[in-house]
Amino acid sequence: MFSRGHTINVGRKFSEETKLKLSNALKGKKNSLGHKHTEETKKKISEALLGHKYTEEAKRKISEALRGRKLST
Repeated sequence: MFSRGHTINVGRKFSEETKLKLSNALKGKKNSLGHKHTEETKKKISEALLGHKYTEEAKRKISEALRGRKLST
C-alpha cells in the first residue's frame, strides 16, 4: 500500500471532503520530480538539520546497507 515504508496516514480517518481534495491533488502525479523548494523552505530545512548527529546504531545500519555497493567512477 505504501512505497518505501511510508505510514504517516495509517489509522487516520479522513472526511469525504478531505478524500476528494487528496484525490484531486494527487491525480496524474507519480512523484515529486521537478519540484523546486523556495529559498525560504531551503533555509528552514537547513536550519532544522544543523547539528544533526546520527546515533551509533544508525551509522551501523547505514554502513551495512551500503556495504557491497559499487562506487561510482
